Amino acid sequence: MEIGNYGDQLKKKMVKAKKVRKRLQKREALYTTIFHSSRKKLDLTINEFCLADSIDKLSGSKSQIPGWCTARKEDLGEVLGFTRQSVHVLIGKLVKKGVVEVQEGSRYLKTTNLWYETVVVKKER
Repeated sequence: MEIGNYGDQLKKKMVKAKKVRKRLQKREALYTTIFHSSRKKLDLTINEFCLADSIDKLSGSKSQIPGWCTARKEDLGEVLGFTRQSVHVLIGKLVKKGVVEVQEGSRYLKTTNLWYETVVVKKER
C-alpha cells in the first residue's frame, strides 16, 4: 500500500470518528452522580442506575422530543460501556421496577415519577 493511500484512508477514518463524536454529544449524558441511598431504595444495580440517569438526562428539554429519550440503544450502550443486548436487558429490568417507561410504537424512553421522587428530588435538596 502506498503511503499516500494510507494517509487518505486515515483522514477518512478521522473525519468519520469526528462525525460520530459530534452525533453522540447530543445523545450522551456527560456524568452520573450515584446517590446510593436512592439506588438502594429503588433496588437498582449501579449499571441500572447509570442507564436510568442517562435516560433521565437525555429526555430533558434539549431532546428531539422533550420528555422522551430518543437515543438509540446502541448509542446508550456505547457511552456507558454496555452491549446493545445488555441495554435491552437493563431497560426490561428498569421497566419492571417502575423506574423507566417505554413509549409504544417509537420505543422512546423516559423515567417515571418514582425515579423523579426518589432521585431528582433528592438531588435538589
